[in-house]
Amino acid sequence: MKNDRYKSDIFRIPYGLGYVCGRAEVQAEAASGGSTAHGIATALLAFLVLKVVDVPDSVEKRVLACDDFDTLFLWIARATKVSRAEDIFTALRAATAE
Repeated sequence: MKNDRYKSDIFRIPYGLGYVCGRAEVQAEAASGGSTAHGIATALLAFLVLKVVDVPDSVEKRVLACDDFDTLFLWIARATKVSRAEDIFTALRAATAE
């Protein structure tokens, strides 16, 4: 899923929201089975898209396959600081204050 097609917020935000709405169908389907982790994973992907980060299919599949809440929340925390979606899977380097 790539969101570099639209550089302007006028188009970028509706694109991201369209992704979220499209995923809502999947989330509603999962809700009948009670998959809260899937909803969190979907929210993480939506955040990355709205942040204008290219989200490769491999990242999307890995995030959606995760059902561990601690891992998902760790990835959400990392998502606020990354410029590439793949970086949510790796530990962030601590900045040195020297």
